[in-house]
Amino acid sequence: MNKKGIVALLIILITFAGVISYNSYKNMPKSVVGTYCAGDQKSEDAKYIALQNDGGYIIYEQFNLIEKGSYKKEHENIFSLTPENKDEIMQWIIYNERDLIYYINSLDSPAVFSRISDIPTYINLQDFDLK
Repeated sequence: MNKKGIVALLIILITFAGVISYNSYKNMPKSVVGTYCAGDQKSEDAKYIALQNDGGYIIYEQFNLIEKGSYKKEHENIFSLTPENKDEIMQWIIYNERDLIYYINSLDSPAVFSRISDIPTYINLQDFDLK
């Protein structure tokens, strides 16, 4: 085999390895940490869930903190949410390992939240609301 043939074969092998690596990376589960939205993000009535690295969460609408507490992984893709106010109801999220969470509590219908950010984001919430 001549040098051009060897170079061409190496280019093909490197390209093939790159495609396989990219597809593996693309299909890897993401961390649940991030911000999710139910509703139109441009609307002040949209509801958000921000899941933090430290196990904390915040549920809010723009300009209105609804609830904060902690979350815990219970089983594979199932997380429990425990509000700071222990009198509140228990809540759950089911994570699809990519960009959706299903929010379930005993008072409301289940809701689907779509990922809008890989980091916790607080849209129109003042710093003092997060403490």
